[in-house]
Amino acid sequence: MTLIQAIPQTGTVVKAVAKRPSVEASIVKVSAPIILQCYPPLVLPNGGAYTGSVVVAINTSQPNSTVYYTLDGSKPTLASPVYVPPLTLVQTGSIVSAVEVDDSNDGTGTCAMSPVQVSGAFQIKTDLPVIAPNGGNFLLGVATPNTVTITASPGAMIYYFVQVGDQIPSTMAQFKPYVTPIKIVKTDSIVRAVAKSGGKDMSDVVVSSTFTILPEAPTITAPSGVSIGQARVDMSSSTPGAVLYYTLDSTTPTTRSPKYDPALGVIVTQTRTVVKAIAATVGSGPSALAASPQVLVACESPSITPDGGLFVDYAKVMLRTGVAGASVHFTDDGSEPTATSAIFEFPIRVEKTGTVIKAVTTHPLLDISAVTVSQVFTVKAAKPQLQPNAGVFEEEAKISITTATTGAEIHCTVDGSPATEDSPVCVSPVTVSSTGTSINAVATKEGLEVSDAAALASPIIIKAAPPVLTPDSGAFTNSAAVVMTCTEPGCTIHYLIGAASSPFRPTLASALYTEPVQVGKRFVLASVVLQRAPKSVRKLT
Repeated sequence: MTLIQAIPQTGTVVKAVAKRPSVEASIVKVSAPIILQCYPPLVLPNGGAYTGSVVVAINTSQPNSTVYYTLDGSKPTLASPVYVPPLTLVQTGSIVSAVEVDDSNDGTGTCAMSPVQVSGAFQIKTDLPVIAPNGGNFLLGVATPNTVTITASPGAMIYYFVQVGDQIPSTMAQFKPYVTPIKIVKTDSIVRAVAKSGGKDMSDVVVSSTFTILPEAPTITAPSGVSIGQARVDMSSSTPGAVLYYTLDSTTPTTRSPKYDPALGVIVTQTRTVVKAIAATVGSGPSALAASPQVLVACESPSITPDGGLFVDYAKVMLRTGVAGASVHFTDDGSEPTATSAIFEFPIRVEKTGTVIKAVTTHPLLDISAVTVSQVFTVKAAKPQLQPNAGVFEEEAKISITTATTGAEIHCTVDGSPATEDSPVCVSPVTVSSTGTSINAVATKEGLEVSDAAALASPIIIKAAPPVLTPDSGAFTNSAAVVMTCTEPGCTIHYLIGAASSPFRPTLASALYTEPVQVGKRFVLASVVLQRAPKSVRKLT
């Protein structure tokens, strides 16, 4: 028969006898000590490539065991270093060899020293160097040098190569030892660098971002506040030989955009324009973008002609602007004009005294202008015209009084006193029946000043109608009885009788007519009518 028995620990000695019925037991058979090895420990990670260092863990297969290890690939013994975590490897080419031993001191250990566990080789590379700055823009014409600094772990040697364009190095022999900061002298450069520390492999190559050498961004000087009509913007660059390019339409300028001419500047004719500019030199890229604040440009204020003053009947006013394509808006009621106010198209007829015209200019591309305010327009009614303006009239005179101001009223006096707007309203024509009458007149109209006063050139002279003589002439025997009458009630007649060959004129001192007068041969009778004042004379031959 076969007996299977598990062996609990290393060094066990097995003793056995055989026995069967009716047979004596066999002799005792004693085995040699049975050696049970521990399982080998587990090394993690099991080799590989690492940068700077790597932490290795050695895991045991059972509790109360000790791990002995070497790093040179040799077999560890009980005299080898004892594994105490963490185990940090910093030397390239290290190989971890490890064994596990049961630590039981009471003879109850379950296994003997394990087989050797050998890791793969550990490749430890030098830490990567650091390039600062890591690419970016360098400016021409500034005091700060355009240099690059490379740093690495202490004691490491640094090697570098400055690549321009597509000039990639083919061998490490093209790399130079790094001693001092590197000056970048060409645009589109790239720095490549490696580091090498003792006991470690060379680091991987570090490649910087591209270094671009640019001119400084232009300085843009725009007027503050609001410019009238147009604005001049000036630009400059501290980079020698830089050419400036600009746009006015909010797009980003390129080297195909308009060039800046410092003699002319940039003329802005549209309000709220943002001037954008770049600088460029031969062998460099364009500078960073510079942008002005919004440039404000307003229309020129309009002119008002005439600018207020004194006028008769009305004033004809013109508004003008020198801005092509602009509109002029105005008010005449004292309110402030805006872009929605009335547009000036035809001469303004000012027919109200005290009017002040206010006007602004607008244009689709410009801000509204400042307000132009006229002086006060004082408008008088037209001075009345008196026709006839003087003279001698029989019985009565009809004086026409008119004014050129439509809708005006005429106020007048007939007693020689000055006429005012409070004087009675005259209805033309004015009938004058008293000699010596003087007429003064003014014209008034709502909204206008009172006109200048008009007056007759001299008082009106009114004569009575001449008396009627019956008979008026003829041949008579010896004498004729002449009857004298007048057409106006209350009149008196004075007369003279004289020779026909001698001139004479009756006066108020002449004989008063009371009855028919006898007139002899070759005599003339002349009479005068008196009605409040001497008037017409009538002669009888």
